[in-house]
Amino acid sequence: MFASPIYYALGVSLIALSFSGALRTTLALAFLLPGGTWAGYACLARLNEQSIPTRTGDASMNPDEARWLRTLETHVQRGDSLFVFPYLPVFYFALDGRNPTRYCFLQPGMSAAKDEANVLADLRRDPPQWVIYMSVKPEDYLRIWPSSDRSRLRMDSIERFIAEGYDDVTQAGPYTLKRRR
Repeated sequence: MFASPIYYALGVSLIALSFSGALRTTLALAFLLPGGTWAGYACLARLNEQSIPTRTGDASMNPDEARWLRTLETHVQRGDSLFVFPYLPVFYFALDGRNPTRYCFLQPGMSAAKDEANVLADLRRDPPQWVIYMSVKPEDYLRIWPSSDRSRLRMDSIERFIAEGYDDVTQAGPYTLKRRR
């Protein structure tokens, strides 16, 4: 989103050098309007963010994300072991949590079965005190990443590990904080 306006401007420059007349104007507008829209959206999104002090320094985020982080901070202490599944590795840094696995995130539908097995082995060897879990429907993965391997959209062994060993503590937006039993 932040880099795409540069490519729109480069496209307009190429059009300006390659075409003339009404075609040049039409093609330039076809590039500039979407580029301007994206740039405006990026500016608007940034204006709606606030600077929030976190355990590891200030961060810019929208007010909803700030509430979610504050909710999680009331439970997860600095240095606690934490596993975030499947997304948002920034929680490791913002909460100053210790990830017991070698992966900061997993990409269902794109991570290999060996990756899943490695993570499960790490989790069994050193079970984290906390899990931040977000339930994502397979159709949501496919909407964003349509080329995903449909047979790998659920990491059943990791989901089972979480379901069997962790209880819900609180909800922070789309994320559920779970504590080890």
